[in-house]
Formats: sequence, structure tokens, C-alpha cells
Amino acid sequence: MTQYRQNGRTGSFLAVNNGTVEGCIADIAFSCKNVGAGFVYENNARIISSASVRCIKGKLAKGFYVRNGGTITASGYIAGKGALRVGKDGKAVYVFGNEEPSELTRESLKSLRLELDRMWKGAGESGFVPDMSANKKELPTSATPVVRIETSEDLKRMIEDVNSGDKRAAGAHYVLAGNINMKGAKLKPIGDSESYPFSGTFDGNGYSIGNFTIDCRGAEYGGFFGCAKNANVANLALDYILKGKGGVNVGGMAGSIVGGSFENCQVRLAMSPG
Repeated sequence: MTQYRQNGRTGSFLAVNNGTVEGCIADIAFSCKNVGAGFVYENNARIISSASVRCIKGKLAKGFYVRNGGTITASGYIAGKGALRVGKDGKAVYVFGNEEPSELTRESLKSLRLELDRMWKGAGESGFVPDMSANKKELPTSATPVVRIETSEDLKRMIEDVNSGDKRAAGAHYVLAGNINMKGAKLKPIGDSESYPFSGTFDGNGYSIGNFTIDCRGAEYGGFFGCAKNANVANLALDYILKGKGGVNVGGMAGSIVGGSFENCQVRLAMSPG
């Protein structure tokens, strides 16, 4: 359960977007006392075919976004236990953040409102979680050598290098070689400040990283990625706990995106930034 009290800008997936987010999903229980958003707090660029699919509660909760100065296309926040409620006629009722409630069947919701059937393959009747392999995005190749992340130690070393100011590490091309169980490790965000942002490529390759904690208490940027600048991230699933009491820009996937893109990413998260 997410509880927000003292944070400046908090979103389930992302705090501040100045890049492109496409085909991404957040699955996070959300309860706020201060203003917070079910997906992105402040959007200044593009969000396409993305969704938040769990509960959001609180008098100041704003649904999918709090501030939108960019474009949001075929995206939305779907409230209610299990992402749906049952209407008086027995049909599924979906409630959208930042919009009036609408009564739609599962199929009409996908095709008419969020157009998820156009963007997401393999979701089927199991819900709104797409198949990562079926939706895999090809990332642009870079001149830098590919760095394979195969173990928890590889990931820890990568985070340490990026946050130490190593520009080669920050701009490298990383590829996840398989699912990684971090076994309860405590990590810092990748690119934990504007001075040392992550600016490379991270291809999750359809795999997941789970069973870890990100500690960004009191930090300006908090999330798996803290500050990402002109970075390209895709095909990555995360399942972890975020601690960010007093954080300024806190999101499950990233605190801030400036340029670049995040595509076909999923985050399942327990957040306690307040």
C-alpha cells in the first residue's frame, strides 16, 4: 500500500516526464494524503498507450496525472479492486482518473477508450498486463559495447559506477541476460542526481528484476532510475519496494525523464515515500 504525506511530486510510474513513455503499465496500490498521481505527476511530453491498473484513494488523488502540458494518447488510470467494479446491470464498470466514470465492457474498454488491443499483445482475458515478449521493442544500437547484466552483482556494480560519475558507464548499452532475484538487496536509484544521470540504453529483454529495495529517502530523484537524460529503456519488468520519505521527485520506474524513451515496461511496486 502506498502512503504519500511529505513528497513534492509522486507518481506510481513516473514523477516528471519530459520524454516519451509508450506501452507501459503500473500495478501499484495507491493511497495519498497529499497530491499524487496514479501514473505520472507532471507530463510535459508524450505518453502513449500506457495505463495504471490498481486502486487510487485519497481526497487529493488525481488519477492518471496531476499536471499535463504535453500529450496523453490512448492512456488512462483504471480504478477499482482488480481494475473493475460490477455495475447495476452486472456488467464491468471501469473508472478513469481525470475523467467522468464510464460503464464499459472489457473489450469495448480496450478497443474504444484506451486502444490497448492495438498496442498491447497477449493481454487476453487475464487482465491488462501485456505479454512482454510479444510487445518487445527494438532499441537503437549504439557505438558502445554491449554490457550484459547476468547477476545481482553485475547490477550493483553498474549502479555504483553510474552514480560515481563514470560517464562511460552512464552512457553504456546494457542488456539483461535473464530474470534476476536480488535477494533482498538495498539499492540506490540508477542516476541518483542531475549531475550523474543515466544516459545510456537499458534493454530488459523481456526479463524481470525483483526482490529488492530502493532507498531514496530525502533524495531529489527516486525510483529504479532516478534521473534519466536522453536514455532509452525498454522491455523491462520490476517488482520491488521503494522507500522515499521526504523525496522530491519519486516514481516507481523513474523520478525524472528528460528526452529519450521508456517502452514496453512494467512495474509492480510497494511504495512508502511518506
